[in-house]
Amino acid sequence: MDKYRESLRLERASIIVSRDAAPDSFPPHWHSEMEVIAPLQNNYEIEINSVAYQLGENDIIIVFPCEIHSIKSAENKNSLVFQFSISPLTFIYEFRANFQLISSFHIYRQTDYPELLPKLLRLLMDVAKFESSGVMFKEIHMWSSLMTFFGEIGHLAMEKARVPISEDVNAREYSERMYAVCFYLYENYAQPISLDFIASFAGFSKYHFSRVFKKYIGLSFSEFLTNVRLRNIEKLLADNSVNIADAAMSAGFGSLSAFNRVFKQYKGCSPSDFRKINSRIKRATNG
Repeated sequence: MDKYRESLRLERASIIVSRDAAPDSFPPHWHSEMEVIAPLQNNYEIEINSVAYQLGENDIIIVFPCEIHSIKSAENKNSLVFQFSISPLTFIYEFRANFQLISSFHIYRQTDYPELLPKLLRLLMDVAKFESSGVMFKEIHMWSSLMTFFGEIGHLAMEKARVPISEDVNAREYSERMYAVCFYLYENYAQPISLDFIASFAGFSKYHFSRVFKKYIGLSFSEFLTNVRLRNIEKLLADNSVNIADAAMSAGFGSLSAFNRVFKQYKGCSPSDFRKINSRIKRATNG
């Protein structure tokens, strides 16, 4: 029944907008929706996967699905908070293929991106404006602004990741090959995929592929594949009826011990603790 009610809530309002809703602090938790927070006044401190981020006025932070996060302090509750499923975004090829690049960025500061931040804030303000309006098809307008928001973020991520390989290499060709590799990994992450195989798939020797992939994506092939597998297993861990060992195997991990080691390395807690954290928050919320 709880899952049914939750699905109805998201179906009726797939983008949930909260204003002035930040508590002074909030314990570690995670959820399957993406969250975007924009403090409009004073400072805000949030911890994501054991990394603390300090936000100033009009900075923006993104919490990706299933990331453990907590609010350490919020000096002023005047902020905009957006929660939404990323399902509509995953229908877009570029978003799927480059999700690992996009999700490596959590915080956008005025001092770092003085030209981009006003544009991003205007788009978030538009989402909030349409949410409170009586305009017909307002949800389409909200998603239009949100799609543009992630288009801007995606463009920034690609520009930062794009490292010239050499002067005589066609950058577009490398770009298309890396697109194809990332898309293949997202579609086939549960299968055993070796470096030799994926290098051959891309049309490179494994040594050249490793160098190009690292320069283009910012992660090694094994790091990228591990991240993709972890992203997908987090969804399975959200369902307490799914056995952790079964979830690990279905996501492509060869053994439970290897999965437990990698999960703790990346998330800062064990898979069972990951489940317990959210169960505590759900009990507190429902209670």
